[in-house]
Amino acid sequence: MDKQELQALLPLDAVAPPLRIDRSMAVDRDTEQWVRTWQVAGPLLAEIERRELAQMTYEERQLAIEDVLSIVPIDSEVPTTSGLVEQQRWFAKLRQKSDC
Repeated sequence: MDKQELQALLPLDAVAPPLRIDRSMAVDRDTEQWVRTWQVAGPLLAEIERRELAQMTYEERQLAIEDVLSIVPIDSEVPTTSGLVEQQRWFAKLRQKSDC
């Protein structure tokens, strides 16, 4: 995507929609600015990503897929449980220790 296309997506007068924050929460100005920035930037970045993906060649898609799949080694163990049973076992041990 060239600079002109990016400027077309991000008009200089882009304004974030009204900020909806529960005023009972303590929110500082930096946080409010961060939220407003992402309210504008989020949809624009999604559009850039959509365009870039649409313009990818078959070979580029294949390389991207291979990159994602290479994150986890093929010979790595696949978990057979969610870990919930083990977690509950640890909680029971902690409970027994605190009862002593």
